[in-house]
Amino acid sequence: MSYSVDFPVVTCPHCQCTYMYERDEVQKAHQIVNKAVKVKDLYHAFSRDRVYDRHGSAANRYKLHSHTMTTHAGTKTLFEDIGYWKWKVKQGYETEEDIQPVVEELHAIIKDGLNQQDIDGRTPVIRAAAQRDSKVLKALIRMGADLRLGADRKDELPCFLTPLHTAISVISPKCVKMILEQAPDLAQIQDNAGRRAKEWAERRSEDTLYPDQHCDMKKIMNLLGG
Repeated sequence: MSYSVDFPVVTCPHCQCTYMYERDEVQKAHQIVNKAVKVKDLYHAFSRDRVYDRHGSAANRYKLHSHTMTTHAGTKTLFEDIGYWKWKVKQGYETEEDIQPVVEELHAIIKDGLNQQDIDGRTPVIRAAAQRDSKVLKALIRMGADLRLGADRKDELPCFLTPLHTAISVISPKCVKMILEQAPDLAQIQDNAGRRAKEWAERRSEDTLYPDQHCDMKKIMNLLGG
């Protein structure tokens, strides 16, 4: 595949990704991001995901994933875009006053939909767990998302799963650990079939798994005290 000489292909020394920018620009962006993720503001952790969003890709992304809390892609886009605007302030491209209206609007969408359930009772934290997206899950928890939502009406839902059950289903020990640290009592909540988290994990471990999944299942069983 050939590229124009105006956009030299550069391999990032940190993550080995390929970008059509000058090497020093890539390194500078990584330095900014590495500093940003240490900041307490949770949105800065998403700034890296938008730093290299150029050459028309942003327009396509907005078409596919609008700002909404009803899908995981939409939720992630909200966090990424707020992180991006805050990154622009850190770069000196914008001022806090300039981005405040946009950030407040996006932040309001997140707050309003933080615990929004769909017809099956799925919430943003459940969708994040289902995608093994620990970064979004952590951000939602930090914002005060209710991990226990829906447990009181599980009999009304066609297929009730807690965020913990969901994280176990997709074999994500990182998400399981994060959820147990915040809501250890979820390990005792049963699904529609009466299975607690440990029973659910035992059932999942009986499925055909890849070698790395076996390792992750062992980690999950250890977290559940198995």
